[in-house]
Amino acid sequence: MTVNKPLYGIAGAGTHWWATYPGHHKKKLQMETSSFDPCLLVSSAESHDFGIVGNLTTSAPVTFNGGTLSLTGENTLILRQKGQGNKLALVPINGPDAKQKYVEQRARGAYSASICQPEACFNLSSAAHHQDPSSDDIKNLNRRLQWQMDHPDRGFTFISVALPTAKLFVFVDGFFANNVDFTSQLRFVIVLANEKRVDDDTFTIAGNIVHFPSTKPKRVMRSVLASEVYGLLAGLGTTKEKRLMINIMALRQSYERRELHEVRWINGSDNPADTFTKASPNQALEGLISGNKIGIRMEGWVTRR
Repeated sequence: MTVNKPLYGIAGAGTHWWATYPGHHKKKLQMETSSFDPCLLVSSAESHDFGIVGNLTTSAPVTFNGGTLSLTGENTLILRQKGQGNKLALVPINGPDAKQKYVEQRARGAYSASICQPEACFNLSSAAHHQDPSSDDIKNLNRRLQWQMDHPDRGFTFISVALPTAKLFVFVDGFFANNVDFTSQLRFVIVLANEKRVDDDTFTIAGNIVHFPSTKPKRVMRSVLASEVYGLLAGLGTTKEKRLMINIMALRQSYERRELHEVRWINGSDNPADTFTKASPNQALEGLISGNKIGIRMEGWVTRR
């Protein structure tokens, strides 16, 4: 299937999609909607069609969803952005079209960041809140764009994980009223990794980042603790949907049903999600991306009996 022209921003795009959805995908391709995601189509039992999208080898990388996926001889996968960094440019502070360039370059940088450069997410997300950017706002954006231009090959390296002992770690962090409009931004990082205990208060994980979204909650945050709790709920909701539950009761019920294995309060300097909420974060996420391994110190935890 080839997309010849994007429909975003065109009147009637939604109608066109839903008309094509049942007519082409369901009837002609004999596909059906996944029970997990209404936008995900899978082959039905009546379909006999089979096709290979791409063949990934050490000498033939695959381009997918704006990124280039390569296979190395050490059985690791490398994900890099596909040429978007070559289109980045600094925004002229006193230029006549500085505002337009600000929007364009921020969008380009954010696209690369959403694929494989999570270190740049916070600055680019903050830049999106400035409708009328000042010279200081442009300078802040240019610093992040310059970093992306200097590191075009920055991306993810996926290593092998022992699935029988693998765990899904959700690192969350909430920052109170850190947006320009005084709303709070909640971010979390989901990592599939193997854990190794160093001592009672310290452990290391070795694995891969699988998801790093950002959400702006609609609820009014009245305290820093509330932002942390809502951030934890957001991270939990990605792995196990709990849309009808709120606050601490959602965590308690998930824990009692053993859908949530363990809750750990870790040292802030070891939290990879810290990068997504602060302009001057710790180095935990950088270490996880560069070496796929970090050490974490615990300050408190809930142990299941």
